[in-house]
Amino acid sequence: VTINTINNLLVGKFTPLNYSKARFENKVAAVQAQMKKLMKENPDYIYLQNRNFIFPMKDLEKLKGEYTGKENGYSENLRDWFKLIYLC
Repeated sequence: VTINTINNLLVGKFTPLNYSKARFENKVAAVQAQMKKLMKENPDYIYLQNRNFIFPMKDLEKLKGEYTGKENGYSENLRDWFKLIYLC
């Protein structure tokens, strides 16, 4: 985390942290591999992935755009930002 980000947080200015596209791509690949394994073990089931659920890149970018540079007032929606990053 940069000193600029820390200063922004201390004064209440929202500065989004970057996410790792490679990390999300690895998550997508891991989910795909697990689905293939499960379908091979039990052909009666079909597993489908929702790539936008696993890696909501458009949603993340939209939130970054909406909140970048906002002063105060962002804290009530900050929870949504963290849910998108850490719960997917």
